[in-house]
Amino acid sequence: MNEFHQKAPEAITVLGYADDAKMDRGLFSKRLVRKTVDLQELENEVKTFLAAMERIIGSLNQQVGKYQMDSITVSAEVNAKGKVSLLGSGGEMGGKGGLSFTFKRPTGS
Repeated sequence: MNEFHQKAPEAITVLGYADDAKMDRGLFSKRLVRKTVDLQELENEVKTFLAAMERIIGSLNQQVGKYQMDSITVSAEVNAKGKVSLLGSGGEMGGKGGLSFTFKRPTGS
């Protein structure tokens, strides 16, 4: 059996900020931790996220002014607890990790 056909793992390791509610620190002083996230829980989170994106993106017009929209890219973060959230462009997190989904309209649609 080669390395790509081994038994699928039951969990994945995620690097995220510690959830220390007692700590009164700024964003850049929070400590990073590695947590193990159950794959079934992460899969459910991703499916829920994508269902929400389907509802939002499915209602958008194909044309914006004089421009034709043929794809939309959405970025999401996975926190240390395995929760999937829309990643805004405000730059508060400053991270490059997470998931990116590109939705492309079928040709002729």
